[in-house]
Amino acid sequence: MAEHVYMWLRAQLWDATDGSPIGRPMEHGGPVFGAVFNQVGARILTWSYDGTARLWYVTDRSPIALTVPAFFASQAFSADR
Repeated sequence: MAEHVYMWLRAQLWDATDGSPIGRPMEHGGPVFGAVFNQVGARILTWSYDGTARLWYVTDRSPIALTVPAFFASQAFSADR
């Protein structure tokens, strides 16, 4: 199953084969500027116009870490060492 991310006031995973949403959305208080998967595809970092960044588990879209104040134009994961 292929997946990609669509964003607005929330980030949502979609099934690329049939266009159906996968699970519940990852909510923010403002428009979502972007999202990035970690290298193994197990986590998603989202960042929003509301000034927050949130880290989520891909499997159930539950938050991993507390919401942190942040403002990003783009982000990337670094390799775990």
